[in-house]
Amino acid sequence: TPLQNAMIAATVANKGVTMRPYLVESLKGSDLANIATTSPTEGRRAVPEQVADTLTDLMVAAEQVTQQKGAIAGVQIASKTGTAE
Repeated sequence: TPLQNAMIAATVANKGVTMRPYLVESLKGSDLANIATTSPTEGRRAVPEQVADTLTDLMVAAEQVTQQKGAIAGVQIASKTGTAE
């Protein structure tokens, strides 16, 4: 599911530790300041930190190949190409 894909990416970005996901039910208007915030809740270690670091390096390399079309100044971007179903 899209949520599972987001959780995988977040786990890799968090050095192999899962985080509890939170969903926003709806947004009304464009004022994002009114969104309720939560504190991050760590789950379990899903993969060793070294594995997460390797995956991050590969995802950064994949983004460099695609020429960083979504680049943001000062922010390192990583991506995953294609998903087999």
